[in-house]
Amino acid sequence: MKWFILQSARVEGPFTTEILKRKIDSGEITEECQIWGPLQTGWKSLAWWTQSLPHLKAIKADLQIENQWFYVNHGKRMGPVSREELVNQLKTFTKDQESAARALVWTRGFKKWTPVMELHDLMNDLGIDLRKHPRARAQGKVTVILNNQTYISSLKSISEGGLGLEPIPMLYPGEEVQIRIESADFGGEISAKAEIRYVNEKNMGLQFKALNSENKANIVTYIKTKMDMMSQNRAA
Repeated sequence: MKWFILQSARVEGPFTTEILKRKIDSGEITEECQIWGPLQTGWKSLAWWTQSLPHLKAIKADLQIENQWFYVNHGKRMGPVSREELVNQLKTFTKDQESAARALVWTRGFKKWTPVMELHDLMNDLGIDLRKHPRARAQGKVTVILNNQTYISSLKSISEGGLGLEPIPMLYPGEEVQIRIESADFGGEISAKAEIRYVNEKNMGLQFKALNSENKANIVTYIKTKMDMMSQNRAA
């Protein structure tokens, strides 16, 4: 399981249980810190988390919550199924890639039924690429600001149209946020407005709402460089 911490009005994570325990042992995480993770209804104190951890692990093992997906097939809700089963079912009952991309799915963390086309990681699993903009893996720090609250996450991928990052608790699809990306890949800092498009257990996708021409050019150049490198590696 992975966890987020709230300390000194800043959210950081996700951290594995082992890393979080090391931070506690080293004193990096204090008693004032609050922790959020799977199966919790909200932020909890460090003392509560330490006492409840064995129980939380047992519940998650029983429910396998990260693998529970639901989908709509000809107007009927189906599930729960694992992610692997979901991909297989979508391939089976949809006639073509566009039908699969329009199919509605839901899992924990979604505020509503969501089209597959908005879930880039699921699109990849289905072998579908309907994106307007090419995307490349990237690394860096992402600061997300909503209602004067600051959240910290890690960049996973980027395109001219948006970015993928590690999920942040308490943020939901449809919310508009201010983001700041710090990455050596782009030669500096990128600031922009964005809309949260999807959030699940492993990924979070944001769409740029306002991106200046200089930042857009830097992203496009980076992606082109990455794609050229991939082409050269395949040709070698």
